[in-house]
Amino acid sequence: PAVSPADFADYQSQYVKVAKAQTATVLDNKTYSEEYAAKFVTVDGQSFEVRTAKNANDTEYGKTVISNQSGPVFGMAQVYQKSADATPGIQISPRNAGDVAGLTEERFTIESTSGTIAEILEKGEGSYKIENATVVALTQRSFVAKDATGAILVYRGFDAEEKIGEGDVVTIDGLVETYSGMLQFAQSATVTVTSTGSVPAETATEVNASNIQSIIDAEKVVYVKIAGELIKDQTYYNLTFGFETNYGGSIDAPIESLGIDAFVGLPVEVEGWYTGMTKSSTLFTVVATKVAANTSEPFAKFDKESLTFAAEGAEPQTVGITSQNAAGLKFEIEGANKDKFFVKSYTDKTVEVEAKGDNTSDAAYKATLVAKLNDKTLASVALTQSAKATGDEEVVEVVFANELEDGVTNPVIEKGILTITTAKNDGNNPPKYYGNGEALRMYAANTLNVSGATITKIEFVYSGDEYANSFSEISSGDYADSVWTGSADDVTFTVNPEKVNGKNLQARIVSMTITYTK
Repeated sequence: PAVSPADFADYQSQYVKVAKAQTATVLDNKTYSEEYAAKFVTVDGQSFEVRTAKNANDTEYGKTVISNQSGPVFGMAQVYQKSADATPGIQISPRNAGDVAGLTEERFTIESTSGTIAEILEKGEGSYKIENATVVALTQRSFVAKDATGAILVYRGFDAEEKIGEGDVVTIDGLVETYSGMLQFAQSATVTVTSTGSVPAETATEVNASNIQSIIDAEKVVYVKIAGELIKDQTYYNLTFGFETNYGGSIDAPIESLGIDAFVGLPVEVEGWYTGMTKSSTLFTVVATKVAANTSEPFAKFDKESLTFAAEGAEPQTVGITSQNAAGLKFEIEGANKDKFFVKSYTDKTVEVEAKGDNTSDAAYKATLVAKLNDKTLASVALTQSAKATGDEEVVEVVFANELEDGVTNPVIEKGILTITTAKNDGNNPPKYYGNGEALRMYAANTLNVSGATITKIEFVYSGDEYANSFSEISSGDYADSVWTGSADDVTFTVNPEKVNGKNLQARIVSMTITYTK
């Protein structure tokens, strides 16, 4: 039957026909396997995906170039929904190249419905035209437009040719679709600047533990103020909130004039427009208009989470520190073996720590370097001095910061006669070294293997207690309290695939001390 995408739920897993459709944007010689979730639209502005199996590369259908013309599309109707509160994904899955062979007619023009932003949000997906909306915020790939009734995100892409500025008054005409649970104008929409004015002042809603869920549930673009610690992960800018929540914050593709890099690693206050939840609905995403240091509370942070010292002849080690509103900061050694380490020297940017002597015992010395202000601990670093080698055994220490560059995935390390390898297996992410936290991060079902000699002991130093003891499967020997003992020429560790607080448990390993015999 000929079916409208809006009715796909009534034809779930049935073979149907969409009578007339075309790609939402003109694609440049993309095949169906390359653009396996291609966006299509109907004459009346309904959007849906033409979904292809990712492994269809070698099939006739997968190799077919997606036509930019219009016509009928055939396939299995599907409505895909990850969870009860998620926006359904409407899609059709063609069986073969013949199901899309009818895209041979000229592209059509969708007739837009004129209206206000509030009317768009009420009616839902379709093709709309709004006039006299003001550009109130920018990212590198989008902008927020506002009229007297509400605000909406307009996606343009990183390579958009038109020059849009804050305060511009615009007419927007084109497809409105759902992304991250929120309605937004698609990249294919046309934007025309009709005049230039000023951005009206906004009163921000301060986001906290009691109102964050209600803001998310409202599914509206609103002006907010959020506070937290700013973290940069490759090209992404995220926030760790100062209140208890399962969510994090994200600054969407910030423009250069915000000067956001000056605040990385510091507590900040951000004002901007909330535009939806990204990264599997875990990141509260904001188009920022202001970023400023939050100086209301003292802050200090070390640039490393742990320091490891050799059992014999250990060299002093230096850790960097960033602080704010923390005059009079003091550094102390705490923990069971605090008498085995001391603070040799410090400045306002670095702290030098030294082991007092050799470790002649069979157990590692452990303590903690803390930064305190008025007896309150603001930051800490784990200190470990490896246990001595015994008998004919030899000991090698693998500090990932000394072996790997930031961003290396699935690393392989040769250390003398030993080989340390990692593998993705069935995990969602590959093992990867992050230089900003100086740890090898391993995810659910990732593996770590040590081979090349008869291994008798492996001691792990993690970036924090929450990342310790995360191996659920070990090929041999015993593992407890971050130490493996046994006798094997090949030892494999598998990360615990279970979830903790809704998130996959990671192993974040700073270093390994391996004891072995040749």
